Amino acid sequence: MQAALEHLGGTSNLDALYQLLEGTDKAKKNQHWKAKIRQTLQIGKVFAPIDRGIWSLQPLDQNDSFLKGVI
Repeated sequence: MQAALEHLGGTSNLDALYQLLEGTDKAKKNQHWKAKIRQTLQIGKVFAPIDRGIWSLQPLDQNDSFLKGVI
């Protein structure tokens, strides 16, 4: 999902994400793939809602635990 948002410039609406990810193996194997995309965006710490149906990548924060030791 992160790579998809990066591919779309860091911010995207759900329709563009659906269109990009529709033909992937994971989407083909899950009849509820659109709901899974929404769930991933909602629970992922690297995603931020901008408006209804519009998501963006969170700006990197040097205090985030997953970045410790990398920066």
